Amino acid sequence: MRRHPGVAPELSREERIAAARVPTWPSWAAFEAEARPECRRWTPELAAIFRAGLEERSDGSLASRWTPETRGSVMHELVAKPVSRVWPAVAASAVPTLLLAATEPTATRELNELHVPRFAAAVPTAEIRWIEGGGHDLFADAGPRVAGEVVAWLDGLPDR
Repeated sequence: MRRHPGVAPELSREERIAAARVPTWPSWAAFEAEARPECRRWTPELAAIFRAGLEERSDGSLASRWTPETRGSVMHELVAKPVSRVWPAVAASAVPTLLLAATEPTATRELNELHVPRFAAAVPTAEIRWIEGGGHDLFADAGPRVAGEVVAWLDGLPDR
């Protein structure tokens, strides 16, 4: 995470919390107008998921349910503690593992092409599938295809 563009690894948790604003929108229509262009597909089901993450205020405006403390702390942990430190435990657990890798935008693909081989070496039993056209939010971008990949992977696991 610390290598992602725009991430400042030197920031403290307190600095991240101070910088983490709670997004607000004057209405659902305003939220949708901002969110829809960022999504590769927009469905009523996806809209309902987004709406569930918002709370309506007394004036009718909408705000994220995440507080600055939550947003800032999550970002800090993602930057401060690399996920790769748990890969050996995943490999040792013998738990079936599926990694779905995004390909969009180009910068995401390039980062994944850099890190996925490291993951594959650390967790050699993992199955890796690239989701062409999928971005950071794989379910929002390619939900039905992602679900199909997961179901096919699960169907291929040996019975236990």
